[in-house]
Amino acid sequence: KKEGENTKYKLGGGGGKTFWICLIATLLLHWALAAYQVFLDTAFVLLFGGLMQTMLDKKIPLKTALFQFRFVLITLIVAIVSYKLVFDYLKTSGYINEAHNATMLSLNEMPKRFSMATQMAFKQLIHYDFPFLPLSITYSFLPFLFIFLFLFLNLKQSFLFKFSFLFLFFLMLLSSQIHILISKTIATGPRVDFYGLLFIRVIIVIFAFKITLEWIKTKHFFQNILLVLSIFLIWNSIIQNLSAQRLHKLAFDFEMNLLNRIIDRIENHPQFNYQERYCGIVFGEVANLRTKLYPNAQKYKTPSEILHHRLITEWNPIEAFLYNMPENVFGACGKIYSAERAFLENDPQFNQMMQRLQNAGILQNLKPWPDQNSIVIFENLLIWVAQDDSLKNIQKHFQKK
Repeated sequence: KKEGENTKYKLGGGGGKTFWICLIATLLLHWALAAYQVFLDTAFVLLFGGLMQTMLDKKIPLKTALFQFRFVLITLIVAIVSYKLVFDYLKTSGYINEAHNATMLSLNEMPKRFSMATQMAFKQLIHYDFPFLPLSITYSFLPFLFIFLFLFLNLKQSFLFKFSFLFLFFLMLLSSQIHILISKTIATGPRVDFYGLLFIRVIIVIFAFKITLEWIKTKHFFQNILLVLSIFLIWNSIIQNLSAQRLHKLAFDFEMNLLNRIIDRIENHPQFNYQERYCGIVFGEVANLRTKLYPNAQKYKTPSEILHHRLITEWNPIEAFLYNMPENVFGACGKIYSAERAFLENDPQFNQMMQRLQNAGILQNLKPWPDQNSIVIFENLLIWVAQDDSLKNIQKHFQKK
């Protein structure tokens, strides 16, 4: 019996199961980091949250909780190291380029970033304000935090236990900004914050309910308060969710109706033929109805994924046109050019197409939608002028030539 117990203690389970579980977990974590590096925030937030929960449930000190989490720590460290080694190999081999969040921060910049990350972590906790995630949502979570801290600090536990727990809480908050600590790119906004702040809020709510169980005499009093707060929080979240769906539905309908008008104009153009293949060029972008519908949208600068993206002129415009066109007629170039981007990048093929339009006397006559000259078909070029954002600059540039 003693032999069996010793084996179980060393391996963490019989038959080497712990090794295979750790190996599978390492591979899954490696894959998650390779898919999106910000998942590192999630991993550390859940790690520190798990340590805090273990301390709270079992009333054990930090060092004991760390020992119980030894395999989790090993798995996480091995996954990070393996990802870094593979990533460095791919960079030195020329398979990938350093770009976006993959560009690592140098060590001498770390202290400054640490201060920035700490400030952002606490600011997000108490003052997170984005479209459809307004301050009312943030303030709905704060009472959970205050109730938890009040009850926790009054627990009959040692000072060292409380200090260790609160230190883990600080590390958990900071973990939501790991992507800022290690990457040259400072990425913010709901899409990134989803990987850290969301889990922190859930953990705070869970801890608030768990801590009330320690207070037998006043348990129901605090639980009733938390229940009322939860109802308000859920109601507020539902309202924001429905508002987001309504706004995006209205904007999507507007863009689809506009798209139908554009396609109808293209199909009725005398030079258009479904048997031909064209190079598509789009000047400007579709008017953004989302920012017009959302109150005070101008004060939000960073959440482009919520209010700024439009269906037709962002991502791959060909897919937008294929919604209602029976064939992909943009096969000559394999894509639809954004005139602004191609002009700034000095794209040789784009410059050649603009010169052809200039020589034919077409470029100077282009006008923004819905003017008759906003859609032009010339030889294998299909041009649509959504707005005149940079049209005049391009016209001046090629007129001088």
